[in-house]
Amino acid sequence: MESVEPVDARSAEAVSRRGSDYWLNLAAAGLVVFYVIYVAWQLMAGMMCSQIAVDYCEYLSAGLVANAHGYAALYNLNLLAEAQRSVIPSAVAASPVAVLPFLYLPVFVLPFQLLSRLEPAAGFWIWTVLNIAILIFYTRSFLRRLSLPAASRRLMLLVFISLPVFMNLFLGQMNLLLMVCVGEFMIEASRRRYLSAGLWLGGLLLKPQLLVLVGTVLVVQRAWRILAGAAITTAALGLLSAAMVGPAGLRSMLTGWLTSAGGQANIWVEGMMNWRMVGADLSSWSSPSAGWAVAIAGMLVTLTIMLVTWRKRVDAASPALGVAVVGVLAACATLAWHSHIHMAVVLLPPILCTYQARILPQRVLGYWVFVPALTFVTMVFVPETLMALHLVSPAIQPLIYFALGMGMLSANLYVFAWAVRVARQGNRAAT
Repeated sequence: MESVEPVDARSAEAVSRRGSDYWLNLAAAGLVVFYVIYVAWQLMAGMMCSQIAVDYCEYLSAGLVANAHGYAALYNLNLLAEAQRSVIPSAVAASPVAVLPFLYLPVFVLPFQLLSRLEPAAGFWIWTVLNIAILIFYTRSFLRRLSLPAASRRLMLLVFISLPVFMNLFLGQMNLLLMVCVGEFMIEASRRRYLSAGLWLGGLLLKPQLLVLVGTVLVVQRAWRILAGAAITTAALGLLSAAMVGPAGLRSMLTGWLTSAGGQANIWVEGMMNWRMVGADLSSWSSPSAGWAVAIAGMLVTLTIMLVTWRKRVDAASPALGVAVVGVLAACATLAWHSHIHMAVVLLPPILCTYQARILPQRVLGYWVFVPALTFVTMVFVPETLMALHLVSPAIQPLIYFALGMGMLSANLYVFAWAVRVARQGNRAAT
């Protein structure tokens, strides 16, 4: 009887990897085709500034208001409504509820003052090309300065087909500034330039809800130099904004923030990627007490695990920095009161860093990229198509929003759980 030679484990692993790569490449190609079809569909349906580029057109209208009436008028809903009707006459109703408020510091309107001199469609495509260029060139620069391997073409493809990146480009958002600030923070922190790192971290003031949560972790860690740098940037941007809009404008801005925190129809809480979305959606289907009990429990558990895991500062010059940053930011994305899917691009620098350092497994990257994107395909595109053909009732819309938000929420929680496990293993090894 012939003896059977044992299978080489490395050969089996290589075959398994090739099979995994095949399905990954197939899924990536499918998503590229879907995105092309979806964008073409929106353009042919005349949805510019109503679906595609909706956030860009909001910023554009703010640029128009600033040019015509000054920065203090940025938070005047009547003037914003007038500007938005001039940009998207078919998509913005006369009701004040339909007005998209400008929820940013006035300094962030500056690029859109220039772009507002162009036609909305032309300006949007220029803005999109600029964002694509920033994403490509900054990614290369970021990895090179951390002495990590350059991103392969497939890795860059995965970055671009991830739902947060697609939503940023599709909506015309400006969250890539968050990505750059986090990346520069990591580079400066890895070089132990903590004050400089904090200066970059202060750029998260674009979305202050993130800065508050990250700042809480830094306070627990007693990272005073980083906090000092963030405070300097925050104060500088705040003083510049105050000089631009004056006391009355500041009051209007703060009023808008508080109103948005309470919830508005145009804030779209139902499709966020946070525990607030879970509470809001479950409350509408069951009782408010039951829905918010689930959400508050989720918030408390996530916050507690985050603060306990990273209560001590990590060695910024070690790979533990990337694990800590991705874990904290993934948790903050679920905890922030205002947290849309496109904000998750803030995770890209630590994800790329840990993946290229061979710390983050491909399965974790694959989950973060594909689960939200495939949820978007199956729970948005397909139902929307069926509704357009009058084959299903629009009554399923709340379920679509919930599934979309849960796809990204689950992906961020998966990354968070992985980072917590790796951090705890590192802590045990150190002791």
